[in-house]
Formats: sequence, structure tokens, C-alpha cells
Amino acid sequence: MFDIKEYAKIYMLFIFHEMCAGQVSFLPKGKTMMSKMYNMAHHLYKNVFHYSEVSSFSIARSDYWNLTGHMSKYKSNMFKIDEEKDMYLKPMNCPMHMILAEHIYKIQQKTPIKIYEFNYCFRNENSGSLYSLFRLIRFTQDDVHIIESLDNIPNYLDLFIKHVKSTYSKFNLNNIKVRFSKTDVDYIGNIDQKNKSEFIIKNFLCKNNIDYIDSVEGAFYGPKIDIIVIDRLNRNWQVGTIQIDLCTLERIRFPLLNNDNYQNTILIHQAIFGTFERFLGVVIEHNQGVPECITPFLCKFIGITNKEEIMNYINNIYEEIIDNIDDISIDYSNEHLNNKIKKNFHYEYLCIIGEKEVKNNEINIYHTKQNKKYSLSKKEFIIFIKDKKKYKC
Repeated sequence: MFDIKEYAKIYMLFIFHEMCAGQVSFLPKGKTMMSKMYNMAHHLYKNVFHYSEVSSFSIARSDYWNLTGHMSKYKSNMFKIDEEKDMYLKPMNCPMHMILAEHIYKIQQKTPIKIYEFNYCFRNENSGSLYSLFRLIRFTQDDVHIIESLDNIPNYLDLFIKHVKSTYSKFNLNNIKVRFSKTDVDYIGNIDQKNKSEFIIKNFLCKNNIDYIDSVEGAFYGPKIDIIVIDRLNRNWQVGTIQIDLCTLERIRFPLLNNDNYQNTILIHQAIFGTFERFLGVVIEHNQGVPECITPFLCKFIGITNKEEIMNYINNIYEEIIDNIDDISIDYSNEHLNNKIKKNFHYEYLCIIGEKEVKNNEINIYHTKQNKKYSLSKKEFIIFIKDKKKYKC
């Protein structure tokens, strides 16, 4: 049975500590892995979706949490950090994004507003429910919030579904289900808002012939489309989500202007990765390791011997391609070649260099995951490895 904690320990990815329960701390290679995932998400949101990145507040007074509805729904899971000022840490980014969105709207005086953020949120989870990367007290979300005209909502739903599938496929997560999560008795809006928002989602799914399963696991502010991935052990994990919210703007008295009003303007909540740490846990367990798209073990140079001409050749190539010392490295040990290959087998590509490669100005590559061997010229290799290091969505 694959053990994610043991895997992380062996390859020095991340650690947990009994004095810091419910939190994960990333070691250098683990941080490289997370940074690659963040960069994939940044590329998607900035260059494909054309959203703007923000950084929001982390703490707010209880009267603001009462206004947004979170105090009545989330109080037991919120950390109170200042008794005198009645201040709470955010369990999610939505309310803080509304403060930023209001400021942006007052300046540009029109919709759409499309913002996103990767930042820590904090939830006071029961200690018995904390589990590895899958349930934490402190976690990072890829939170998107969009204020937009009601007529344009199908475009956002379509874009979300399209890019969820293509993004997950890069992590070898290809077994996906769509869940239509309706609101339940905790809904804070009125019956008309509930029916209208649920109709928008159901109509989109039916018009586009998207198979879905029904549930009543919607957010307290609206229904949603949840993306469920099924891992190699046939476990279901809810990761991405897009949520339709017709009540929050009116509830917080968002100052709409001109032709915008609470009937034709909507708030969308969206996340493709959900919680980054949890998504990473799903991905590592599903792949029984780290997939190539975020690997901190991209390439290892191995000299057949440690002769000076061989190591100089390796060092010269290394200097041309290095921009992150935690995904490309050199084995300087004096061990036998077979031992070097065995201990570095977790790398995607082993670049094995001997006198022949130096003489011919080439690289002998062993792709460990596919058990393939091939040679490239030095120029071809540099182009190849730089392309592999790009963050693609």
C-alpha cells in the first residue's frame, strides 16, 4: 500500500509536526512542487481566463462575518484571535474579495469584475478529522470571484468545464464526474433566488448534454457544479467547483450602479484546484508519486565515471539550463553506475554521460517512467529540457 507520508519523508517533500497540528510545512523540493502547481494555476487564470490577481485581508470583525452570513454558518469552524476587538481569521476568501470588489467597482463603475487569489485560509477543524494533506487547519485555495451580468453566466460555466478536464488530465486524473449540488435548508437567500440559480446550472448542464449526478451539498449562498475525480483506488474526491450566488451582493448591499441591479448581476465563486494541499495529496496518491507536470525531480545528470572531462561537460550543460536547483541536479558520487541509476530512479529523466557523449557533444537520456532510452545533441537537449520546465495548462 502506497504511504504518502513515507513517500514525502524519503524524498524530503513536506513534514508535519505534533506541535503544529493541522498544518503542513514544505521542504525545498516540496516547495518547488507547489510552486509549479501555483504557476500552472497563475497561467490559467491570467492568460486563459484573464482574471486579475489580488491579495486580500485575513482578519475581520464579527459584524462583517454576520453581514456575509458566515458567522451563523461557520462560527464553530472559525478562529477567534482577538477577544476585545471580536476579530476572526477568514475560513474562506469570499467575504474579503467582496471588500476588494466594491473598491474596484467604485472606480471602474461597471462589471465584470474578475479577481483571484492564492492565500491561506484557516478553519478550526476537530483534531480527530485532521488527516495528512487532505484536511488541514491552514490551507491554500485558488479562489476566484466574478461579478458579472446574468446573461453571461453560461460562458463562464462552459470555460470552467472545458479547462477543468484539460488541467486534470495533466495530473493523470481522467476519471471525472460532474455533480449538480443544490442548496439545502441552510440557504440564506429567498426561494426565488434559490430556484433561479438552480435553474441556471441545470439548464446549462442539459443544454450541453453533460451527464451529472444530483446532490444537496450546495453552499449556503447558492447551488454549484462540483467536479469529482476518481482515483486509482476508486475513491471519490471533490476538487473543483463553480458556484452561482444570487443573494450575497444584495445581502451585503453591494453598491451597484447604472444598469446593474441585484436581479441581473450575479456573483460566481470558482476554484479549479480547490485546496492546493488536498489536490496535491490526491494527485500523489493517485500517481503513487509526483506527476511530471509538477515534479521536483525532473532531471539528474549522472557521469559514467567522475573523470574531469565528463564532469566538466555535465557542469557546462547544467549552467545553461539551471534556473531552479531543486528540479535539476548532478550526482557527484563515486558509486557504480548501476547504483547511481537505482538511487535516482524517482527522477523523470536520467542524463547519463560518458566519454562517448562528450566526444559526440550529445546526451544519453533514460526516461524512467516510460523505460525509454534515446540520445539528443546538446542543443536539442537544452531545448527539450527548457520546454519540460515550462508551466503548461
